[in-house]
Amino acid sequence: MTTSIKNNLSEKYKEAPKEPGVYLMKDNRGKIIYVGKAQNIKQRLSSYFVNQRHDLKTGILLKKVDDFETIITRSDHEAYILESNLIKEYMPRYNVLLKDGKNYPYLKIDRNEKYPPINVVRKIKKDGALYFGPYSSAYSVRTTLRQIHKIFKLRKCKKTQFNNRSRPCLNFQIKACLGPCCNDVQKNEYDQIIKDVSLFLKGKGKDIITRLKKEMESYADDQNFEKAAEKRDTIFAMEKTLERQYVVSSDLEDRDVIALAKDKSKAVVTILKVRSGYLVDAGDYIFDLKTDSISEILSAFVTQFYEKAPFLPSTILIQNAIESYKIIEEVFSEKKGKKVKIIVPKKGDKKRLIEMAIANADKKLKNIALKKIERENLYQAHYQ
Repeated sequence: MTTSIKNNLSEKYKEAPKEPGVYLMKDNRGKIIYVGKAQNIKQRLSSYFVNQRHDLKTGILLKKVDDFETIITRSDHEAYILESNLIKEYMPRYNVLLKDGKNYPYLKIDRNEKYPPINVVRKIKKDGALYFGPYSSAYSVRTTLRQIHKIFKLRKCKKTQFNNRSRPCLNFQIKACLGPCCNDVQKNEYDQIIKDVSLFLKGKGKDIITRLKKEMESYADDQNFEKAAEKRDTIFAMEKTLERQYVVSSDLEDRDVIALAKDKSKAVVTILKVRSGYLVDAGDYIFDLKTDSISEILSAFVTQFYEKAPFLPSTILIQNAIESYKIIEEVFSEKKGKKVKIIVPKKGDKKRLIEMAIANADKKLKNIALKKIERENLYQAHYQ
């Protein structure tokens, strides 16, 4: 597609800097409609204002562009951070945007409480609490919560109930809670449960089972059969849960697997979360298609998804190479405190995981298309 560029933009482009930084494209009302970054701003802008052939979606963007600004940064790293901040601030119409993270659920353990429960929340705060997620759906987080309550004797009541109880509730009677509301529960005993829940949510269930078996044997040797039976029941519940999780990697590493499928109007990004070799969650994220570039969609998803994510895996497997992945690795490594790698697998188990993610994304995309057809058919049938 050939796009006609306004003369004033072509002239302004000639004065564009060659340093790293960001560029902000504006419409005729001065509203920012697109934000991008570049190692060389002028070189990047040439793809818009010198090259006269563009794909359909870029052509539509350029028809709306009436002006642009540039901001020079000291490094590519700073350009990446600035671009991310500006996209959050202005929510430009033509950038690929992940829905606000408040729509995705997290699990929270408030360590400021003496005997904290685990709750579902929609927003992360800097309050010293432990957060896990984001989960792909309310169903996914509820399933995980049910598993935790079956295995661990965490407090389940709300704060007002906890503070006003005169006797333990039914959960204590059925041995699903230690009853710290009324009983003298040792703080270190409850803290160990919190540590185990954290390990479980990080995919370290086998490590917990190994420790529990040693504790069970120790209690049995001391003829404390009641405690030994408690440990046995916990082990059994955890093993039943792990049986339902799929082993997808033999190296027992933590990694996320990201791929997409797209049609003319929608893109679906699927992320598979693998912890200690187990597939523990799979989520689909739907975008209105604002670019045909798979790499641009994946880059936007990776940047926005992990910005608030409380956990970063050591490895992110991705379907296509993305721009500035080295800078993204640096930013993520700083956040994690350990090296984070972004890899495009070419063969073996890692490639198989990408193919699995692509298959899931494709299935979701087809389901969306089928539901759209069903709605249109119902509408037509109603008004005929």
